[in-house]
This record gives sequence, C-alpha cells and structure tokens, in this order.
Amino acid sequence: MIQAVVNVRGLSPGMLHLRDHYPAEMLPVLDRPFLQHVLDRISACGVRHVHVVLDYFPDRIETFVGNGERWGMHVTYHLAREPYHPYRFLKSLTGVEPASGTIMLVHADRLLAAPIDPAQTAAPAGRPAVWCWREGAAAVPGAWQWSGWAILTLPMLAGIRAEMNYEQVESEIMAWVRDGRADVVATPQPLSLLSYGEYLESQRRVLAKEVSGLVTSAWEADPGIWLSRNVMLHPKATIVAPVFIGENCRIESGAQIGPNVTIGHNCMLDQRSTASQSVILPGSYVGEGLEVNHLIIDRNRLISVQAGTAITVTDDFILASMQENPIHRSLMLWTSQIFGAALLLALLPLLGVMVFWLRVTRRGPVLWRREVVKLPASLGEPNVWQTYRLWSFDVPTAAAPRTVPRRRRGWQNFFLCFLPGLVNVAKGDLRFVGVPPRSTAELELLSHDWRAVYLASKAGLVDEGFVQFGVDCPEEEQYSAETFYAANAGFKYDLKLLRGYFLALFR
Repeated sequence: MIQAVVNVRGLSPGMLHLRDHYPAEMLPVLDRPFLQHVLDRISACGVRHVHVVLDYFPDRIETFVGNGERWGMHVTYHLAREPYHPYRFLKSLTGVEPASGTIMLVHADRLLAAPIDPAQTAAPAGRPAVWCWREGAAAVPGAWQWSGWAILTLPMLAGIRAEMNYEQVESEIMAWVRDGRADVVATPQPLSLLSYGEYLESQRRVLAKEVSGLVTSAWEADPGIWLSRNVMLHPKATIVAPVFIGENCRIESGAQIGPNVTIGHNCMLDQRSTASQSVILPGSYVGEGLEVNHLIIDRNRLISVQAGTAITVTDDFILASMQENPIHRSLMLWTSQIFGAALLLALLPLLGVMVFWLRVTRRGPVLWRREVVKLPASLGEPNVWQTYRLWSFDVPTAAAPRTVPRRRRGWQNFFLCFLPGLVNVAKGDLRFVGVPPRSTAELELLSHDWRAVYLASKAGLVDEGFVQFGVDCPEEEQYSAETFYAANAGFKYDLKLLRGYFLALFR
C-alpha cells in the first residue's frame, strides 16, 4: 500500500510574525489546524503509513498528531537536521521500499482544494502523478504551477538530492512533467500558508465553499453563517455572510461582522466593533469601536495583510488575549482579597447602618450564612468538595433549589448580597467576579457538561448572567453565560463585568 512523506516545516518565511503562538501548519482554517485538514485528505484516499518530516517546533507538531490513530494511520517521525533541506530522508526509503513502489510526497503548507480520488493511490506501481494548477483558462503548458503534492516512483525520489531546497525540488518535478515522465492532475489553486495574503485568501475560499471535503464541528445557522457551540450573539449585532464563528465566542451589541471573516475559539468582539475580510485567531479580544479590515488579529498583535507588517498593541482595551495567565492566578486572588478587605473596611459604616436598619424593619436574624461549594473543585469527587458559608442579608427562600440562582433587583442586590459578601472576598472564599456561588443541592441539578464547566471556574459576587440578562435570566442563557465566562475569565474582562454590574444597579 502506498505511503506518504509529509514535510511539515513549522515555520513559514512569509508569516514570521505568527510564529510565537503557532507553528505555521497549526494555524486554523475554520475550527481546525491546517495540518489536520492535510492529514484528513491523505487518510481519505487510503494512505495508512505516513512519514512526517519535522523542522521547526517538532515537539508541538508531534504532540498534536500523536501516533496518527485518529486518522486510522501509523505515523513515523523524522527530524530534518537542515530545515531548508528536508529531503535527505527520502534516500532512506529507496533502500527499503520495492523499486516498483510509489510514494505520495506532500508539503503540509499547501492543501488540495478537493479530495483525492482513491483510485490514483490504489495501485502501488501506478503512473507518477503531479497535482498542478494554473491561473486562467488558457492551456499553456508552461503555465502549470505545482501544488506541493505528487505521487512519485522511488527512482524519481532517488533523483531528489539531499542538498536540494524546495525551489530546486519543484523545478525538478516540473521538469518530469514537461518531459512526460509524470502525468498532470489538474486541480484548483491549493490553499496555502506561504504568505499572509494567501492565508487570508484561503480562508475566503473556504467560506465561499470553493473548497470541498473539509470537516468542521460548526453548524450553518443561515446560508454562509457558521456558528459553533456556546456562541453568544447579541440581538443588535450584525452578521454579513460568509462568516465563521468558533466556540465560546461573544459578539457584543452594535458589532458588525463580515463578509469573509473567520473568528477562532474563545474570542470577543466588543460593542460597535467591525470586522471584514479578516481572520481573528483564537483567544483574541477586539475592543470597542475598533475597525478590523484585511487584518489578521492574534491576541494583542495586529498584522496588516496588505502591508505585510505587524504591530503589537499594548493597550488591553484595544486588543488583548482572552486567556488568563496561570502565573497571575494566585496574584489575582491575593489582590482580590486585599481589595476586598480594603473595600470592606471603607464600607463598615454602611454595613453597620444596614444591620441596624434590618434589625428595626424585619423580624428574625439579620445575617444568613448559606453553605456553598468552594471552587475550583473536582468533577468526579463530590465527596471531597470543600464548602464555606456565604454571608448574606437576604432571607433564604423555602423554594426548591434551581439551576439559575435567585437574585435581587437593583440596589437590593448590592445592599443585601454584594455588601456582606465582601467578607467572603476578604477571606479568599470567592472573588469579586465569577460564576454564582451554588450549594451542593443546586450543583446536582446542573447537567454534566454545565457542572464540569462550573467546577473548573472561580466563584464571584458578580456573575455574567446577572450583568447581561438580569434577575430573570433564562436557564439556557445562564448556561451560555457561565460557559463563556469560564473560557474567557481574566483581569480585563472582570473589570468590564464589574462596570456592567454597577450600571445594572440603575436598571
């Protein structure tokens, strides 16, 4: 059975500004890395043994691909000692495989625009084939350009010298085509990672459905509009097809998205922002009123496709990462405790007034302490969950537990819940912003997925559901709000929700 040799460079000379976060072939197309689509193509045509030649970032590529089991293939890895000359490995195949055999040669920074006919790879001694494309309709022999994919015989591979670079190998293979030693398989222009412009154009072609056979977990909500799980789309946001929005994204009021925009997982486009003809990579925040046009956004880095230049933005309210740095997590907890204690001391007179007022105006206890689960906690071990007593002036209800927390409106929420809850913030039990505190009984009502998201989060006095939807938040919106917050919690986003909370008090 035919084998494949896949050259994964890991570094595209034309896209160096993205190398901090992505090996080139790991850049997403739709919601999956480019390399995954390449391996999908190879697997679909019946190849079961793949030799992956690695250059830059080999550990990250190998971690993602693994042993190839998910594609039904066996993967063997080879490290190129000279990154610009990765073809030395081909020599070793010529002494192992039968002389009549063939090998599929693939450059993983290009992707064929259509699936391969399995018949072309079924016969081990089949005629060599080179996938080529050309611009325009003119049948000019010299106009063919190589796609980076070919099926070659072992004697041909032996003709590729170890010191050759990519341009020399392309010249050699196209010479075989001109001499009639290999057949041309006409194909549309492949998707490419050779430059920012080609990457952006590849995304456009995928959205325009010019490329077939790509797999995605998103669903087409309307023609040309793909939405993934847990997308929060404000009713006043505008979507102009074609657009792809990844998991756990949030599109705020007044935002306008499209046409030809791909948004990766865990992104947020704030109010009145606009995006067209652009790619927003996973984990990116686009600030209020920002216009994104013919750009690639990678967290706080802005890349102009037309100019080929990159700018790092230091203002977190313009562009930023949506992912909280684990190194800062403990520091943020200590900061929360310090500010909680300081705010509690400053508001002690008000707290005293509230105690006196409640003592005079109602019967029974003034302070109530409800037992809730401390986060984060283990999903599979409820018997070891730690609990703490949440301070509140709000009289508990005898109603059955609910998935959506019971809340007070406006200033009642501040005086009866937020103000006494500062004691728990100062003690480090919870934070200013997070998911709402819940008891064990309330947790048991959540679905498995919801409970998993909740237990991995942090609890806070202010939660996304209340800020966005108020006291009458529906269950499905509460779940979406908590899922989104769990994926995007961070200092900047917490400040935004705190501001939203105090604005909501005046509703």
